[in-house]
Amino acid sequence: MLMLCGVFAFAQNRVVSGKITDKDGNPIPFGTVRVKGAPTGLSADANGSFSIKVKSGDILEVSAIGFKSMEVPVGSLSIINASMEKNADVLTEIVVTSAFQTKRTARSTTSNAQVVTGEAVNTIRQTNVNNALAGKVAGLQVRSQSSAALDGGASIRLGGESGFSGGSILYIVDGTQMPNANDINGDDVEDYTVLQGPAAAALYGPAGQNGVIVITLKKGKKSNGIGLEINSGITFDRIYILPNYQNSYAGGSQSDMLRYTYKAGDPIGWKALDGKLYPNYDDDASWGPRMAGQEYIP
Repeated sequence: MLMLCGVFAFAQNRVVSGKITDKDGNPIPFGTVRVKGAPTGLSADANGSFSIKVKSGDILEVSAIGFKSMEVPVGSLSIINASMEKNADVLTEIVVTSAFQTKRTARSTTSNAQVVTGEAVNTIRQTNVNNALAGKVAGLQVRSQSSAALDGGASIRLGGESGFSGGSILYIVDGTQMPNANDINGDDVEDYTVLQGPAAAALYGPAGQNGVIVITLKKGKKSNGIGLEINSGITFDRIYILPNYQNSYAGGSQSDMLRYTYKAGDPIGWKALDGKLYPNYDDDASWGPRMAGQEYIP
């Protein structure tokens, strides 16, 4: 009986081999193959070939960089060849927007240009574009001040500027020069291209000698239906300290109440209030007479 059990277990586990290729039959080197649900897997060799131990009911998961992952049922197969389809969402080379709305690849530019997408900037929304770029671009320093100050926006210095104030940065929004970016809604921005150094001045003249930020706004895209984009934000706060209110003294700043005396010319209805007391509200404070349930004129 023990020998039969050993033979049965051996029959369940077997080794299958195969090859990972693309749709044209070209081998995909170093793809990943693993049994679905298993914590580990293995890599194919440089020719896309692999061998793995499986059972009849297993499903193989095959993945490779730049290709769509796929699942292959093992069944009774002893050779499994996976033909993978290229992933259309694979990252493409960064495109830089330069002067006169000229677009070129990052490797073909002669200046120091860094591109930041609007989606990356708006992960945590900021009040203006300058604050949103803080920490996103190398060599860019954001100098902000209290929002209580009049016109208290944030200014930008790009690497190498000296002095406390630095120079003014040139903003180009869809080909139009702007003195600042305070009126730009970050949700409307497709991407930012930050140009630094003398090359920026060469493209935009003396106005760009301290650096240029080229902003490309979002545009309508062709689709089969109506395109709708919703941008929203929500913040939850918990009060840390509640103020202490005093509930012992009435309004005003005088501890003694005033007595009303009816005079000729006062409304006739006030005659019933003659001799009654009322608090002095000349000062809008909360340190009037002590509240002890006494009668008073509201």
